[in-house]
Amino acid sequence: MIPHILLSVSHVSKAYRMDEVEFAALNDVTLRVSEGEFIAIIGPSGSGKSTLMHLIGCLDTPTIGTLSFDGVDISKISNRELAMVRNQKIGFVFQQFNLLRKTSALSNVELPLIYANMNAKERKVKAVEMLRKVGLSDKLSNFPSQLSGGQQQRVAIARALVTNPRILLADEPTGNLDSKSGREILDMFQDLNKSGHTIVLVTHDMNIAKEAKRIVQIKDGSILSDKKK
Repeated sequence: MIPHILLSVSHVSKAYRMDEVEFAALNDVTLRVSEGEFIAIIGPSGSGKSTLMHLIGCLDTPTIGTLSFDGVDISKISNRELAMVRNQKIGFVFQQFNLLRKTSALSNVELPLIYANMNAKERKVKAVEMLRKVGLSDKLSNFPSQLSGGQQQRVAIARALVTNPRILLADEPTGNLDSKSGREILDMFQDLNKSGHTIVLVTHDMNIAKEAKRIVQIKDGSILSDKKK
């Protein structure tokens, strides 16, 4: 059975203008992501990997080329439809956790469901279940300041997964963690991928990239290599 292509980046370039100077962040990038893959995008600072992730996450649009998500060209849909894709089909995990500081773990995980207009009873059930899956069923009422870095990242992962997204995007997810907590988060990604989740992980560290089943190397805005393990 041929895997379903979830994401298609075709001959994409992205340029930014700073004053009178135009800066090319990506140059003629083509990439396909199939459902169920675990891909690492690796490159040094300034390589274009974060720009590529922003495009994949529908946070930005290409200057040239096409980007299709689940068969839909994102340049041809409205801003409202694009927001729905971001909020319902894509889960984001960042290096900084991005949790609301004065809000409990449970309420942080409920946030995407509030945006999706889910009723309070149903969203609480879903959020509790997701926190249980990431091993934090005993931390529902804890605030971020009462959690370790690894626990905060688990909350962020639960929040990213609570809408059952088609793809999980992780940008340097272990960057603020000690080695033990980082290992636990990477093990969690492995388990999520084994259960069918599609994951794209962005990193500058080859040791972390090797956790993925496919490694895409990027430098100076262009893909240098794309290899499956």
